[in-house]
Amino acid sequence: MGSREHGGERARRTRRALRAALLELVLERGLEATTVQDICVRAGLDRSTFYLHFADKRALLESCQRQLVDELFAGSGAQNTIADRVLAAFRHMARHAVAYQALLVVPDAELERRLNDYLAEHVAAALEATAHGAELPFRLLAQYVAGGLRGMARWWLAAGMPYPPEEIADTFGRILAHGLAGLGAGGHAGP
Repeated sequence: MGSREHGGERARRTRRALRAALLELVLERGLEATTVQDICVRAGLDRSTFYLHFADKRALLESCQRQLVDELFAGSGAQNTIADRVLAAFRHMARHAVAYQALLVVPDAELERRLNDYLAEHVAAALEATAHGAELPFRLLAQYVAGGLRGMARWWLAAGMPYPPEEIADTFGRILAHGLAGLGAGGHAGP
């Protein structure tokens, strides 16, 4: 990972400005059409300052993604049940829809994989915390949940959030708990 995290309030303000500039530019132009120079101009910083904090624009994008995932799980971590956590997650996405729209659509396969893996790490921890000692393949389940969550969130955000967070969270939760049969759309899933 190419982030060069430094402490101090000034460094945090600089990283915040760079992240905000990247989000705006990605929404306007896309990642590929955005240069480090564009980010610096938008943030009011010079390139040498950028490179003190990030190796390149992809490292900055990954830092933005990780921060958003951390915030997502910090907000839902106080919830007791999976359903409550899913609802808290969709409410967080609704409040920060612009950031999610910019950061969930990644035109780079390696960044996409790392985002999914990072999300899956958080999901695995949440699953383990609510499993009450059950012996389950948490890493496998976490990959499934992370992929489904990202896919449903991308669609929901791109469609303009046509369902309130409570309804999309309920649908996602029912799919998680019961598969398609939980929605009345099941059928025989065997070979």
